Amino acid sequence: MYGDLISILILLTFNIQTNLQLNGNPSTCIYICISGHQAVFIFLLLATLAYLIGVFGVTICGNVPMNDRLDAFNISGATAETVRQMRESFENRWNFLNNIRTGFSVISIVLLVCACIRHKEI
Repeated sequence: MYGDLISILILLTFNIQTNLQLNGNPSTCIYICISGHQAVFIFLLLATLAYLIGVFGVTICGNVPMNDRLDAFNISGATAETVRQMRESFENRWNFLNNIRTGFSVISIVLLVCACIRHKEI
């Protein structure tokens, strides 16, 4: 079961890399549709997009700039009031972004499990 899924993922990776080099040749999608693995491909594609946008994208666009701002903060020369203000400006957004990342991580893993279950049925 997992050997077939790994073979499909390797083939997809190779075809996607090749297709990107050949200006988007859609042979990967055609292969998956013809081979009867369309549902598995859709689950894997959705899981990948959820992870890239909801986890990786939020990290790059949200958390990394906040980390940079935190690194630039001089805590040794800050007063207790300045530290409190920094925490208040930082904490709610940080928690919000982490909640988004957690939600999309859960969505990603659920979609991956669905792909494995669907592949087992084929």
